[in-house]
Amino acid sequence: MKKQIFKTVAAFFLIAQSFNGAYAQSSWLLSGNTGTTNVLGQTDANGFSLITNNTPRMTLTSGGGIGVNTTTPNSTSKLHVHNTVADQHFLVSGSAPSVRFSDNLSLLATQHKAILGFSTANGNFVDYSILGDFVMQNVDTTADLIFANGYGTRGGNPRLGVEQMRISKTGYIGINTRSYAEANGATVAAIQPKDRVDIYLNPQSIGQEYVRIENMPTGHGQIVVIDSLTGRLYKVANSYAKSNNNSDETNVKMAAMQEQINDLIKEITALKSTIAAANANVLSSQNTLEQNTPNPFSNSTQIKYSINSDFTSCTILVCDINGRKVFEHQVTNKGDGSFNFSSVQGGTYIYTLVVDGRNEISKKMISL
Repeated sequence: MKKQIFKTVAAFFLIAQSFNGAYAQSSWLLSGNTGTTNVLGQTDANGFSLITNNTPRMTLTSGGGIGVNTTTPNSTSKLHVHNTVADQHFLVSGSAPSVRFSDNLSLLATQHKAILGFSTANGNFVDYSILGDFVMQNVDTTADLIFANGYGTRGGNPRLGVEQMRISKTGYIGINTRSYAEANGATVAAIQPKDRVDIYLNPQSIGQEYVRIENMPTGHGQIVVIDSLTGRLYKVANSYAKSNNNSDETNVKMAAMQEQINDLIKEITALKSTIAAANANVLSSQNTLEQNTPNPFSNSTQIKYSINSDFTSCTILVCDINGRKVFEHQVTNKGDGSFNFSSVQGGTYIYTLVVDGRNEISKKMISL
């Protein structure tokens, strides 16, 4: 009986030694490992953790999620980094550090779709970057760069964010064009910005839909008007002094007043010319300049005059209401004379008899 027991114990010992030898050959060695088939982890449905100081530092779940400083990483993410210390979670360092995104597992350089990077030298990531630039780049030239916030519910997916701004592949910037798209069928084409800067304002959101510019410096510039059909901005022809007054209504009133002032200046200039001509008539009543006929006229009109004084030079100048000369008739002889005047465009004209450099008589005529 003792002999049988001895044989059984010896057989069990040999089996145990054989198992330990096989296990040792496939174990993860602390001194280093070689080959390409070494495995560290679980063969069942459990995860495992790496610990230091008897505290879990990194956890790998059975679903492939990795948690750093947490044993329960978020189930919807493959990497969850947790830290109770502010601003010490994830660091990428080195020359032109970057985070790249791709929908292709091979991660070929030509298949990167988007890049977040920090430029450490001129020309990193994009042609004209300089040291210190933070670059957000959509490498896919067929797609846009979108800025969003919050969560929406469109399409039944509560995790969809709400688009607020879009930079299109052509370099156009759209702000709130999502609202325009939703009001016009919610198509991809409708949400694309139509101009270099396309801002869509919802008139129903009273108190929220404005474009505000504050603390502007004073200076000179041109008034901008908004096309009621297209919403595009256009500048008007005249220049005005700008105000740092925050009231839009005040600025509009000031612009209208400036227009009136400009018109008054033109009228005063014309009146001065008329008064000067009247004074000349008193001094030189022997020369006459008759009213043109017909007046008003549509095509041409006749102007008659009579020169009875001796002169060195004598002309009849025709000017527009702004004082620009549009025609000049040379008088070569004393006596009665006439000429026909044809206007280029409709408006008010002043014609003046000038004798030896002195304005003697001026009259007004109207072209239809």
